[in-house]
Amino acid sequence: MLTALGALAASSLHVVWADQRLVVFRHGVLTAVQGPGLVFVLPGVERGVRVPAGHAEQLTTRSVPRKRSTTSGGRHDHFGFRATGGCHEST
Repeated sequence: MLTALGALAASSLHVVWADQRLVVFRHGVLTAVQGPGLVFVLPGVERGVRVPAGHAEQLTTRSVPRKRSTTSGGRHDHFGFRATGGCHEST
C-alpha cells in the first residue's frame, strides 16, 4: 500500500525547467499554464504537457459575453462560452 501511495505521489509531481512551461489539461480542457518549478497535477484527472516557454505565451483564452437570442418559437435563450486558441490536447 505504501508503494502504491509513493508511485501515485511521484506521478503527480512534475519538474518544469526555466525554459519550459507545463500546459495543464483537465478532462481535455486547457486549465492552466504553470512553471517553472515543481508543479502538482492530479493523476487521472489532469494531464500535463511540457512546451517551450515561448510557445506558452502564444496561448489565448477569451470569454465571449453572454448574449440573448430569440428562437423561432418565441423562446428567449442566453448563451456564452470560452474560446481557447493555439493549443489543444491530442490523444
